[in-house]
Amino acid sequence: MKKIVILLSLSLIVTYMPHHLVHAQNEFVVVELFTSESCSSCPVADQLLRQLTTLAKEQNKPIYTLGFHVDYWNYLHWVDEYSKPAYSQRQRHYAQRMKGSSVYTPQMIINGTHQFGGYRKDLAKKHIDQALQQPSNFHLSVQANVVEQEIVVSAHVDYLVPHTYLNVALVENNLSNNIASGENAGRYLKHANVVREFRSVALSNPTEIKLPLPADLNKENSTIIAYLQEDGIGQILDAHQTPIQY
Repeated sequence: MKKIVILLSLSLIVTYMPHHLVHAQNEFVVVELFTSESCSSCPVADQLLRQLTTLAKEQNKPIYTLGFHVDYWNYLHWVDEYSKPAYSQRQRHYAQRMKGSSVYTPQMIINGTHQFGGYRKDLAKKHIDQALQQPSNFHLSVQANVVEQEIVVSAHVDYLVPHTYLNVALVENNLSNNIASGENAGRYLKHANVVREFRSVALSNPTEIKLPLPADLNKENSTIIAYLQEDGIGQILDAHQTPIQY
């Protein structure tokens, strides 16, 4: 992996959308970043995801960010504790569906249809702007409650469409790690909306999904992001973020 050095300023990210932009009704953007603490090219993409996450919160924008940590770089003398084989497999499924795409990090995917290097602020701006002008025809409502040691997520949509899946992610914001070895040795890495748990099931009405509750989860920094997707790996049709009721 080539080391990529790109200077990103928070002021550029916060102001990257024109002030005259008029959002369409029920618009949304789902930003999936496939990343790894073992990848020297990934910190700049993690920074971009953090800035987008901050932008969404501070400006109340419907931008839902998810950091999927893959496991296929764990052999590079550092094991990413947030990585899971299922996240690597999800990325491979994307590559199979997107002809001409390969499996690499950092990779950013917008609404399941547009992929590019996760450090490309210009392409992130372009595809997010476009997505915010394409309203959803669905209305997804979601609730999340803790029952014993599980998070029970209940979802409902106005109508069902064949081959549509409900993806549910438990994300934790503001995670960090001191990297002791590998390509990022000596670096202090910060992460936004790390996917701690993830499930994808065929959509029914209503749909209920249960996720395990990690013992080390920071409740104040965690939330549920749910999104509808064609075949579970195609175009994303709607998304919703909801707090967890403990």
